[in-house]
Amino acid sequence: MYPSIKSVFSISSILNKITKALNIANQIIPIYQKSKPLLKNSKTILNSLKTIAKKESNSNNEIKSNKKTESISNNPVFFS
Repeated sequence: MYPSIKSVFSISSILNKITKALNIANQIIPIYQKSKPLLKNSKTILNSLKTIAKKESNSNNEIKSNKKTESISNNPVFFS
């Protein structure tokens, strides 16, 4: 009629493990929900970063070409 001591301990250990798993899930789900938009838009973010890098490299090339034309001229340079 009465359950044995082993079955009581196994049920309590099972319940403890389930409780721990649920606590972990309750911590992970909000983190996932907060990072989901970032993961979803990562392609757009990478494309934006690539565009910014291209613009910076283009502006660096323009600055270098401007310096070359200034150094070729025979005019005195007051500010360099």
